[in-house]
Formats: sequence, C-alpha cells, structure tokens
Amino acid sequence: MDAMSYAIGVEEISRGCAGAGVIMSAHNSLYCDPIKMFATDAQKEQWLSPFASGVARAVACAQMLARDQVAPRGARRHS
Repeated sequence: MDAMSYAIGVEEISRGCAGAGVIMSAHNSLYCDPIKMFATDAQKEQWLSPFASGVARAVACAQMLARDQVAPRGARRHS
C-alpha cells in the first residue's frame, strides 16, 4: 500500500472513531512497518503473520511514562 492510500485509510477510520484510527496507526507505524523494512524473512513470518491474520493485536507507546503526558486538563503531576 502506498503512503497516500494508507493516509486516506487512517483518515476514514478516524472519521468514525478517532481511537480506532490511532490504534491502526500505532500498529502499522510503530510495530509492523519497522519489522517489514528491517527483519529477516523468518522474523517477518514469526512476528507479522499473527497480526496479518488478526490473531494478535498490540498497541505500542512511543514514550515511557506517556501516562504523565496524557493526564486530563487541570490535573497536576506529582513527583
């Protein structure tokens, strides 16, 4: 899939549910794409096949302690 098709797909999914669009983007951009680009064929079979078949699902967090950054407005961060 080319980049334009992917962007349109994420946009259309997000139109119905922003959370689903974020999950789709995280799965593809943070998990699947690096494996597709840099893994060996054996690694691709092991790690991408469960996702392509719908058996496995994951959401990656791009930053450690991201929960501190997504606190509700007005919430205070305690150290």
